[in-house]
Amino acid sequence: KRWADVIDWCVVTNDAFHAKPEFAETLNRHRAELTEDAGSAISALLAGGNLPQPSTDSGRKLLIHLGEKMEDWGLPPSRLLLYAKLRMPEAANRGAGTESLRAYLNACQADSKFAADLSSELSFVLTQLREQLLTEKLEVSDAMHQALLEVVKFQPNQNSSEVVRFIGEGLADQARRRGKPEEGLRLLLETTELNPTWVAGLRPQADKLVTQIARLPTPSIVGLAPILRKAGEVWHFADAYLALAPLAIDEDARLDDYKRADSFGSMKARARVGRAMFDTGVSLNKEDLIRQGLSKLREAVAADEPEAMLLLGEALYQGRGIAEDATEALRLAQLAEAKGHPDAFFLAAKSHLRLAEISHDPSGFAKASLLLEKAVEKNLPSAAYFLYLASFNETVKDPPRAVKALENGCAARDVNCLYTLGLWHTAGQPPVTQNMTRARTLMTEAASLGSQKAQDWLAKFPK
Repeated sequence: KRWADVIDWCVVTNDAFHAKPEFAETLNRHRAELTEDAGSAISALLAGGNLPQPSTDSGRKLLIHLGEKMEDWGLPPSRLLLYAKLRMPEAANRGAGTESLRAYLNACQADSKFAADLSSELSFVLTQLREQLLTEKLEVSDAMHQALLEVVKFQPNQNSSEVVRFIGEGLADQARRRGKPEEGLRLLLETTELNPTWVAGLRPQADKLVTQIARLPTPSIVGLAPILRKAGEVWHFADAYLALAPLAIDEDARLDDYKRADSFGSMKARARVGRAMFDTGVSLNKEDLIRQGLSKLREAVAADEPEAMLLLGEALYQGRGIAEDATEALRLAQLAEAKGHPDAFFLAAKSHLRLAEISHDPSGFAKASLLLEKAVEKNLPSAAYFLYLASFNETVKDPPRAVKALENGCAARDVNCLYTLGLWHTAGQPPVTQNMTRARTLMTEAASLGSQKAQDWLAKFPK
């Protein structure tokens, strides 16, 4: 009953007869017996269902015998069936997906009825290949793709669905690797249309593709908005709506995208929705909106979302609609910076500046100045004007540094810097010389940007 050993004996005996020319007649006499014994052993192994593991010596020998040694023995197609049952899981486990599919195809091409016998093996292979695909240990080659297309012909049942689904996953992964995530996402969406029950299973790969698209520059995403929005609807991806928000035609549409992302669990979106509600409540003097907005912000802060830390910190720094608290704003800025927020240092700089203004501590102005210089280099809004305030105030008076900050701000068309430097030129405040022509030029530009104070100056000093 040790059928694998019987097959081994048949092969060893056959090889022995082939070893010497004088055994040729004996081989001819017993060849039919060897073939019959091998065929009986194959049938017994298939009927028993207890196959040797390919990782064992017995299993490895059996695979070699069935696949190489007995190819020209004239055995029935059941040899290919047994070989496929052994080779398919073994090849799939070591990442040789095409080899496992070819073993399946060879058996089914010999007898199409074998497709039903190999159903569980095929399902196992597809599961393994899918896991390798998702962990990026497998790249679907053209040869594997072609093999999958051939496999579909033999599987008109549930496994056919599994194969079709994996074909879609494989093509989507190929597109992702070629740097065409939008094509991959389109393929996955088309695959879900074939069978909506696949949506959950395709989510991990769709997530990768949406993340890849979301990292593209905003102009590159514009043309991808329809497919990104559809993926967001199908898989409830918060990242899809976060990527769509900057493309919105107005603030209401942008807020709608953030609300959608918030509903799908994005704390970054929750923070932005909360800040929008808070700002609206402040501008309309609606306490309930202010409370709701602060609640969302604090919920996102509690979830360790750095964007929320920054947005709540900005509100505390400004002290508009909420009591000013520069100390708490600084703490939140430092937390957000520790979590990698790229602009958190700017809030820290402004908080240091405000605390220094309150305490009249020169070291606080120094801390603020160092951070504000970095903000000026990054051309952040009003950074140059804040650096001017840190350089020229009741406690610290550094005119050269203050003027340099103002000049940088004027180059960036900062309205406060334009107006302030215009005043310095009007008064001829050292190190600036009095220059009414330059002052008028600066004031005119500030007025064009909406500065009422600059407009008043121009009215006071007509040409």
